[in-house]
Amino acid sequence: MPFMRYPAGTVFELEDSNEFSGWEDDERLREKLNFSDKRVYHLPDGGRGFATSLPAYDTSPLPLMAFEGIDLRTGPCRITKVQSGLGTEMLPSEAPLPCGQMRDDNAGLASINDNAAQGIMLKLPEEGKNPREMVLRDVLRGQELRRYSDFDAAMPLDFSDLGPGFYQLLLAYKNDCVHSIRFIKSFPLLILPERGSSRFKTLKTMY
Repeated sequence: MPFMRYPAGTVFELEDSNEFSGWEDDERLREKLNFSDKRVYHLPDGGRGFATSLPAYDTSPLPLMAFEGIDLRTGPCRITKVQSGLGTEMLPSEAPLPCGQMRDDNAGLASINDNAAQGIMLKLPEEGKNPREMVLRDVLRGQELRRYSDFDAAMPLDFSDLGPGFYQLLLAYKNDCVHSIRFIKSFPLLILPERGSSRFKTLKTMY
């Protein structure tokens, strides 16, 4: 079923769920409650660039062999949030930011080797004001994947080698100004299980 801004059949890689909604702080109350239908998964991006909880009852295990013979890296990118602020916490600033304000039109999907939505065309907000560094992060695992040191006013970023996941580009400047681009790399197919059966249908994931 649809969740947030994701269509039905969207596939996610999720860590094991050890959280529950409606969790009682009092241990004596927890012993009397049934939490079997209240498990939740941590979803690093609910489709708007913010983490959220995904109820377990809205999910289904991935059918075996669903992606047999398919290159998982061919799924499209989708940008979910573009913002600017001060520091990695993206604190708002009352004064105009010295590095400009990153807006939606500063980051658009790019075709790589004639394959749509396999990268991002980045346009720096302030021409001539290059960031000190740009870092690509895997949000689910909290890992740094790449660092960039060379910049152009407009530059394509190739993510065709990335697997499905939740990612963030952080552009840091010397004056503590930071631009952030959150995006996901989707699985190539939507998987639609047939109720009461081990069979499923597939649809190509669109960007």
